[in-house]
Amino acid sequence: MHLGIGFPIGGSGFAPSEVDFLAAGADFWLDASKAASYVASGADITAFKSLISGTSLSTKVGGTGTVTIMTDPRDGSQAFGFPTGTGWIKGADANYIAAVTGTNKPFCSIAVFELGLASGAYCLDSVRNSGNTGNGQFFLSGPHDWYFERDGAPSGPAKTATSEKIAAGLCIVVQRSSDGLTVKTSINGGAESTAAAFTTAGALSPNIVGIGVKTGSADSLGLFGMIKERVFFGADQSPTNIAAWVAALRRKWRGVDAPQVMFVGDSITTAQNASNGGMPTLLAQRMRALGANVYPVGPLAVGQTFPFCHSAASGNTCAQMNTRVLDYITGLGAVGGSAFNGGTPTPSKGLYRNVKVVFLFAGTNDQSQANYSTLLDNIYAQGTQSQPGLKIVVTTITDINGGTAAVTAFNSWLTGTKWPAFEALHPGVLLKWDAFNAAPWNATDYVDTTHPKNSGYVKLLDDPTYGMMQAVSPYLLTLQ
Repeated sequence: MHLGIGFPIGGSGFAPSEVDFLAAGADFWLDASKAASYVASGADITAFKSLISGTSLSTKVGGTGTVTIMTDPRDGSQAFGFPTGTGWIKGADANYIAAVTGTNKPFCSIAVFELGLASGAYCLDSVRNSGNTGNGQFFLSGPHDWYFERDGAPSGPAKTATSEKIAAGLCIVVQRSSDGLTVKTSINGGAESTAAAFTTAGALSPNIVGIGVKTGSADSLGLFGMIKERVFFGADQSPTNIAAWVAALRRKWRGVDAPQVMFVGDSITTAQNASNGGMPTLLAQRMRALGANVYPVGPLAVGQTFPFCHSAASGNTCAQMNTRVLDYITGLGAVGGSAFNGGTPTPSKGLYRNVKVVFLFAGTNDQSQANYSTLLDNIYAQGTQSQPGLKIVVTTITDINGGTAAVTAFNSWLTGTKWPAFEALHPGVLLKWDAFNAAPWNATDYVDTTHPKNSGYVKLLDDPTYGMMQAVSPYLLTLQ
């Protein structure tokens, strides 16, 4: 390892924020923060280059914009973006191919990445035989259940599943094996889990490397998401080295440990009529300006710059949002769920178990007091399964020109009845702001009778008396 940009340790020395994987003996290494790791025309990547061999992987499938170099506004770092799931790059890298060729080969695999959707099967990268003769090795999800597959002849497909399901957001996944048969998995520096050993992983003789795809005679399982860094060793690595590397990678890629937030809402939350990303994007940018980070996550990516995610859909009512909050894949909750709602277990895959703050913007499309009440209560019940300190950010809804009377009545119920009743049961959970007064309806800040434009979203965030930032930034700064 080398120091790179360091962070002080007790006033003497620095903790490294870079790992020199070439010096560490890796066989394959991609790093989005290093220009030598790719070739691009503008934002469009045309080739990947391993920092170990210098070899270019340059056979690109998919048009312009299907594989990109992007800056993630949430933490300011660069990433290899796969925003469509239909683009990938492949070629031959002799080092990577040699590292996996043979029978029951030991290995150590390290990946820093994020998926862009909550469901589906995706391949991060693969080393396979282009003739599809039944042997290969790849890192795969189906969906969010990450495992390392070796399907060398004669055994056929052989998979190891992780005992800990992956969480949404930026992750560091390490998988290693000393014999090629028993694979140990660790997520974000957590304890290793061991899946049942392969009887045999078979003999591998690949001839092609795919990035963001399962390569073979028929390519499949294109990645929808982003890769920050990818490293592969054709030998097992020590727990001591791995722990030091993961610690450095966490300092380098700040999104791994940045507090996760989720926006639950409707078209106002998706910012479908704005080009500045609306509330999730602006919140991340404002926090970065304060020297901090937040990391919006969610099952949807509608109307915003990839990879910003949320849980909002145009036209949604409170009841529709509630269905999504309780859903096994898209909802809040701990892995397996817990007994809420009168003792009925609400199952969850736990993808969003690291969400510490939920931003709720609900009622625009229905102003239903009963359904809003159920939605708020269920967000709390689900979210506190895994995050007992969960905060919920609530707001009045913006005006609907021509429907002001109904909006005003709903907002009065929120501020005078529902929120006080909720706080009596759950003190200290709500953080409140006032969208109605932060961006009053006017023809300049709204594109129609309901939807803000860029200037309207800026007012929603920045109004010093009623805006979101004045209500949430003090608390978010304590989470850094």
